[in-house]
Amino acid sequence: MKEILKSKPEIEVAKLFLDEIVSVNSSVNDNVLSSKLLIEDVVKSTKQYLDAEIINILKGIDISEINNRKIKVRTSVLKNAGYKNFYQVYKLTDSNKLAKLSGISNDTAYMIKSLIHADVQKLKEHTTPKFDPDHKTTHSNNLLKSLFIYINSQEILKSLENLNKSYYMDIKKACYEADILTHKVKYFFATRTQKVNAIQNYNRLKEIEGENYLIEARYLLEGLTRIKETTTQKVWQDFQNRSPEYYAVLEKLSGLNFANIASKNGLQKSLVDSINELEPDFTGLKCTLRSYQEFGTKYILHQGYVLLGDEMGLGKTVQAIASMVAIRNFGENRFLVVCPASVLINWCREIVFHSDLQVHKLHGEHRELALNDWITYGGVGVTTYETLDKLDLTQVFNISLLVADEAHYVKNPMAERTINLSNVCDKAERVLFMTGTALENRIGEMRYLISLLNPEVKREIQEIEHLSQAQIFREKVAPVYLRRTREDVLQELPELIQTDEWCEMNEEERNSYYESVNSENFMAMRQLSWDVAKLEN
Repeated sequence: MKEILKSKPEIEVAKLFLDEIVSVNSSVNDNVLSSKLLIEDVVKSTKQYLDAEIINILKGIDISEINNRKIKVRTSVLKNAGYKNFYQVYKLTDSNKLAKLSGISNDTAYMIKSLIHADVQKLKEHTTPKFDPDHKTTHSNNLLKSLFIYINSQEILKSLENLNKSYYMDIKKACYEADILTHKVKYFFATRTQKVNAIQNYNRLKEIEGENYLIEARYLLEGLTRIKETTTQKVWQDFQNRSPEYYAVLEKLSGLNFANIASKNGLQKSLVDSINELEPDFTGLKCTLRSYQEFGTKYILHQGYVLLGDEMGLGKTVQAIASMVAIRNFGENRFLVVCPASVLINWCREIVFHSDLQVHKLHGEHRELALNDWITYGGVGVTTYETLDKLDLTQVFNISLLVADEAHYVKNPMAERTINLSNVCDKAERVLFMTGTALENRIGEMRYLISLLNPEVKREIQEIEHLSQAQIFREKVAPVYLRRTREDVLQELPELIQTDEWCEMNEEERNSYYESVNSENFMAMRQLSWDVAKLEN
């Protein structure tokens, strides 16, 4: 005990150290507790943005539009009174002010207000934020900044939360017990036991410092400060680099539905409700799904045998990967992707980039080794239509999900690739066909693909194929076929989305490429990339 008392720190040293660690500990705790405020800030900024957008729209509607809405009013009276647009009427809290104008009765005033309020309600239901770098506003800047802070602070906040769980109460208690070391009088009148306890707690705080608590905490807090102080220009740059993630987070936090398009695809409300009740576990998915992508993934999981016809660029691959992740988390772990050779490498890259699923390339000279690993350990096997018949799948009795990309490749029932795929379908618990082609315009192809997925639906549509553009046809195929277009779901994104896709050269093409490089024949180098028809199986 005497040795412990001899280790008592100087008062000023103890005071400086305790003040520092108390301050840092409090800052860590405060930031963890206030993390919900970041969400509230996004919600608040969203409301302010939408209110401003609706006000701008209302200001742009001339008051004379009233006469086109089944209400006959002397709009010149309204204009002379200062009511030149819909907003100037909307902001009135008392419709009696209109009724006091010459020629406008109480009933007419009430009808005018009701009509404009009805328009506002429609605008609220259909107006969503759209960030345009060429037309920045105060409200778009504020909303984008709140999203930037939320998105970029999540990892730091998670680390701070872990730090807080490990040290907060320990530091708080130790600081309280060691406080007498910073007061000469308190320490003098303290009992021997209290003095020893204070020094022991002080030493515990020193141990915590030695565990790099202060260094790590300061680093995280400084990182959070830098995020919050980021300039508007850098916020817009970050948004332009990953705008889909911003919109996905905005949908999730604000509750806005950017893509309420289920009814357009003929889905019955009962089916939509049943699909939406699913709560997949996406642990291991490394991206944020947009609302329509999450619905598409749930649709795949709920229906089991489906044809996903989303237009190119809407993320069919991501929805397929998300489905595999959810199924893996449910306890199954053998997936097979069959695709054209030109996109095989891209599939492997996308799976690794967007998930923690193990990928096996069942293609090329090492495909047998990869096949054995896939059969033994599970994961995602990726192969081509041409290679499929070369794989010995006799030991495979069940595939959790079979994904056939560019499914229109198997439109011919008599083709060998179609027969091979059909045989593998028999081993699959779930089947996902994917195509960006609008099959409503190719009914023959649609009919055959649907026959592999759901023969009953195929029989139902045979008699109404001539009505392929009608609602009744969409309703009949809806349990199997889901298609969304860019106009349906991505109005807020730029018109053009470019995606790099990788493909492999075979030995002959590789040698030709090297010869072209060595001879500096750049035209031959370019032409070589145009023909991928002879890629190895």
